[in-house]
Amino acid sequence: MAKLVECAPNFSEGRNKEVIDAIADAMSATEGCSLLDVDPGSSTNRTVYTFVGPPAAVIEGALNAARVAFKLIDMTKHSGTVNTLGRVRWMCVPSYRCRTSACVQCANEFGQRLSDMLNVPGAARKESRRSLPSIRAGNTKHYRKSEWTPEYGPATFFLIAYNMNLLSTKEQAHRITLDIREQGRGKDQPGLLRKVQGIGWYLEEANLAQVSTNILDFEVTPVHMVYEEICKDARDLNLPVAGSQIVGLIPLKAMLDCADFYIQKEKLFIVEEEHKIRLVISKLGLGLYLIAAPGGGSVSAAITAMGAALGCMVGQMTYGKRQFESLDAEMRKLIPPFHEAMNDSLLKVDADSMAFNSYMPKGTPDEIKRKEGLKVALGVPLSLAERINKLWPALKEMVKYGNVACKSDIQVAAKALETAVFGAYYNVIINLKDITDASFRATEAKVSVLLKNARQNANIVLEMADQRK
Repeated sequence: MAKLVECAPNFSEGRNKEVIDAIADAMSATEGCSLLDVDPGSSTNRTVYTFVGPPAAVIEGALNAARVAFKLIDMTKHSGTVNTLGRVRWMCVPSYRCRTSACVQCANEFGQRLSDMLNVPGAARKESRRSLPSIRAGNTKHYRKSEWTPEYGPATFFLIAYNMNLLSTKEQAHRITLDIREQGRGKDQPGLLRKVQGIGWYLEEANLAQVSTNILDFEVTPVHMVYEEICKDARDLNLPVAGSQIVGLIPLKAMLDCADFYIQKEKLFIVEEEHKIRLVISKLGLGLYLIAAPGGGSVSAAITAMGAALGCMVGQMTYGKRQFESLDAEMRKLIPPFHEAMNDSLLKVDADSMAFNSYMPKGTPDEIKRKEGLKVALGVPLSLAERINKLWPALKEMVKYGNVACKSDIQVAAKALETAVFGAYYNVIINLKDITDASFRATEAKVSVLLKNARQNANIVLEMADQRK
């Protein structure tokens, strides 16, 4: 297998989905590059991408992405919660069968070619500018000075971007940051943790504050140490910790080191690597970072999945049982539609959130594009109601033939599916008021019929269940 380099560039755009996607497409379209993660931040107005490939391919992928960013990102209009270095900050680290020296070579070649390609003056990195805070301190104003021309060259060990969520103010989060980061409050008041940079900020889209850290060397200060110290400071201030977040990727060894700490601390017996990773996810509250989005459609999709799962379960409790052996052929026909609907609805939970997060907020200059995006977003709950409408015949058959001991599950399934259509209906109706397209307004009549059908069919299923003894 070829040598692999991991590249984790930051681009100064976290709100415009078209720009974010265009940069991602430039990376993934480059031969030899595999895009692994895209992590946009609305409040910071930047996106962290992670992709891997052989050194030569990574350089090409990064140049292709930079070319798109140079064309689409206007830094004179940029705003965010943190200072930024320009359109892009590029970093690569060793991955598979690759030495650090190869990454240094990548950085030098990328910097020189970027400078030549975009006619940007560049210089090899100075020793005094290896510290990220010193570079960020002046924001883009630095680059108006001759001594702050863009630079390239080796910087750090594998950087882990690790954020902890606090139910607090920005000021409280930053107070904790000043205590734990190596820089502290200045030369006379250093912080507790070596090789850790940090800033406190507030994420409007998540309605919480974060202590945002860069762990420059996890061998010196491991992730669990950062977590434990921030938790300690938060307890001292009576502030709740609401989980944490890893931006981009993290070395497996860093996760396993964290697992070993908690295994020893709590005298646990865990040997499987997968279980160790699950332990770390649980202990650090990873995955608890939630983005607020219109929730009616997502909840309706989740309820649909539950209702369909109940229908599927009743079929499984009937199929293959000796007393219902004569119904095996019927169950083979009835179970798959519920199983498919369950899986499809689970996908729609995220699809609904992503659809609403992707269209621009009201009042943006491109109002036409916003309304077109809204039409796409409304398609998710509408398709959900249509999917449920196709399940009613199967549910009637299931209540007629299914294991009578499970009839209460069928009754719950019927009400769950009816409730899901109820949610989808109101999710569509409340957003239709912003759409003036006459052809699309027919959607209201369509979803009204689907709600009427759901109510009628749910009542039929409930009555059929009551008649079974």
